[in-house]
Amino acid sequence: MLEHHEFMDCMERAIAELPENQRAAILLCREGEISYEEMAKILGCSLSAIKSLIFRARETIKKRMRHYQETGQWESP
Repeated sequence: MLEHHEFMDCMERAIAELPENQRAAILLCREGEISYEEMAKILGCSLSAIKSLIFRARETIKKRMRHYQETGQWESP
């Protein structure tokens, strides 16, 4: 199991390595006080695009975190 600080470091690294549009969407999502509709306006895309960007970002982060936890090695894009 990852220690909290190690987990947070890995999470930040995974977010930093996302494509720019996914990173922007996931960072807005992390703020927690903004709706998907507001995110779509800010990023200039549709609601369905925001949902897709956030889904893909979360899947990529989960995959990289799981790989690191299982192997101890970071998987870069």
